[in-house]
Amino acid sequence: MNQLDGYDGDGWLARVSRRRFLALVGLSASASLMAACQPAPPPAPKPTSAPAAAPGSAPAGVPTSAPAAAPAAQPTTAPAAAGRPGGELVVANLDEPVSLDPLNMNGFALPAANLVYDRLVMLDNNLKVHPALADSWEASPDGKAYTFKLKRNAKFHDGTPFNAEAVKSNLDRLTTPSLKGNFKINIGGFYERTEVVDEFTARVQLKQAFAPFLFGLAEGLYAMVSPTAFQKFGKDYDRNPVGTGPFIFEEWVSKSHVAARKNPDYNWASSMFKHQGPAYLDRVSVRLIPDAQIRMTTVETGEVHFAVDIPPDQLTRLQQVPKVQVISISAPGPSGKADLNARQPPLDDLRVRQAMNWAMDKEEMCKILFNGAFTPARTPLQPGTFGYDESLSEIYPRTDLDKARQLLDEAGWKPGADGIREKDGKKLEVTVNIVSSSIQALPIKWAEVYQAQLREVGIQYTPKQFDTAALFATLTEGSEMVTFSPGSASVDPDEFRSLLHSAFIGKSAAQRTGYKDPHLDELLEQGAAEQDQTKRKAIYREIQEIMLKQALIVPMWVRKNTYLQRDNVRDVIIDWQSWPGFYDAWLA
Repeated sequence: MNQLDGYDGDGWLARVSRRRFLALVGLSASASLMAACQPAPPPAPKPTSAPAAAPGSAPAGVPTSAPAAAPAAQPTTAPAAAGRPGGELVVANLDEPVSLDPLNMNGFALPAANLVYDRLVMLDNNLKVHPALADSWEASPDGKAYTFKLKRNAKFHDGTPFNAEAVKSNLDRLTTPSLKGNFKINIGGFYERTEVVDEFTARVQLKQAFAPFLFGLAEGLYAMVSPTAFQKFGKDYDRNPVGTGPFIFEEWVSKSHVAARKNPDYNWASSMFKHQGPAYLDRVSVRLIPDAQIRMTTVETGEVHFAVDIPPDQLTRLQQVPKVQVISISAPGPSGKADLNARQPPLDDLRVRQAMNWAMDKEEMCKILFNGAFTPARTPLQPGTFGYDESLSEIYPRTDLDKARQLLDEAGWKPGADGIREKDGKKLEVTVNIVSSSIQALPIKWAEVYQAQLREVGIQYTPKQFDTAALFATLTEGSEMVTFSPGSASVDPDEFRSLLHSAFIGKSAAQRTGYKDPHLDELLEQGAAEQDQTKRKAIYREIQEIMLKQALIVPMWVRKNTYLQRDNVRDVIIDWQSWPGFYDAWLA
């Protein structure tokens, strides 16, 4: 039995149309679901005192002081009066972190990183900004400076005090030329300097107003690290994280687990959480379990308490399993998509990229991969995300194989004897990058379905296997063709700046399109700085229109984030980035 057998009870190949069966069975690959970096948020902030708005509407402005506390993201169970101290929580994650240095992390690191680190501010699922390491803040009238009043009792796990000098040290790292950050909301291009006003007051000066600034600071990528530890470990800090968080890093055993123990001195949690003081749990272990079937099984047997990234087509079955709870949450952000590299032949021809859009049968893909739990996407953003515009779905309103074939004919690619098109003695082959360190079924099945669909118009679609670190290096250098991007939670379309702005070509793994257009660069910069909500929506509509008309992506599905937990787990919080947090969590 190969890794695909037994992925669901119905047998997914049975749901593939007969005409595609032969193409599907020819592909065998091992793969992993690749997390998209990190999230982003709705339009940011004019310097007023109004709190941020909910997804789908623009925030009224940046709070001039810390807003009142509100409930954190969605508790996975009914709240209890108080947590029960003690015990170890075991979490199943789907892949290896690239790093535990916040500025170098990928999304897979967040379940572990959220244990160790705190941020200046926090964001709840209503997109309301809350104090964290910053007790309060004030924005200047022009939106170019933010003054933060800091907590006075916080300290890093190595004893280093948290103060304005620590904030300056952390944010100054944004200007480091060697920075490998895989950002969603990229503050780096707007950051100028941090002034130490006094020991517990830091003023951050921006080069220009940046709408999602506070939302960016609420990302895991901008968590505060110990300046002492960073200097001590240097390049090895990636595997030796030291933060101010509720848990202290213990160990990272490659391909096995990351573990952290309770910080007994912790007494500076954000007011958005349900309790103050040390965490309830004694220890949290984040196991690396790439196989989705094994992740589900370990929760069902009780070996693991909580698992991320559960296949949506398994939800109906899992809802009948005793002693487990299924969590399915819709989140704003980009649609599941394939990112196309416009610099790499044959994708440097617009007609080939457009043909790949017309050839994708999204209805069939959602039925095969998700048993209908996900729905087709025809726009870059999901409903409920700031900037979402349904009218953009008319650019590729349906599958049109004849249109795809016509475009390939015009591009000079003629059908060969085996059905694959040829030009100047070369086959029309497109490669897709898949992480080989995992046997996660979704990307394998996605590649097989899309391979069969593209073969019908004469395109050979071939997976290339990488481990996570190698893939990030390849993405940065820009030698990939297609990157599988299943979607990640984001609340602001500024994340498209990292994907599309030419300044990031060759510098960031997030810039996967290789597309260089001064007008698009200008729009991305305007969108980041514009504080008028109506104007900002118009800017992002034009950006999305360019993405679709230039076929820089292939939208695929509107996703949900799915998790599985034992029924004795209480008060896990799924944050706005769609990753779990365990500070409030306890075992009944």
